[in-house]
Amino acid sequence: TINVLGASCYNKDTNTTNETLCESQTIYIQKTLSGNVDIFDGAIVLRADGEIVAKGLTINTDQQASQSAGKTVIKAGDIDTEITTEALKENSLILVTPDKALGVGKEITGERSFKIKLEKTQTKDVTLDWLIINQE
Repeated sequence: TINVLGASCYNKDTNTTNETLCESQTIYIQKTLSGNVDIFDGAIVLRADGEIVAKGLTINTDQQASQSAGKTVIKAGDIDTEITTEALKENSLILVTPDKALGVGKEITGERSFKIKLEKTQTKDVTLDWLIINQE
């Protein structure tokens, strides 16, 4: 276990971060960029150029309010569905994949919500996967 002594810079109860405290408590590994960081014999490699190479990726979707990925269904006859999540940020990329070939798009509808829209209504339910990637 590697820890920093002091208060936590992230508050789970309020979902807020104290950026100043986080910066002062940062743990650096290879700050001089002298090489890659290899974890678990190549399963995860953090490259000096910032690229992350991993043999797999799992996104935890346990907390409904802050999910960054999920599945949704647009019922037959409907044209859209709305997703609300705290994972959505100003510079988020939202990737949407329907379970069959059809026209689909997305629209940001609020600070923490977006709609997935079909080009036209369907006669059968459409299942869609969605993923949010936040850019910094």
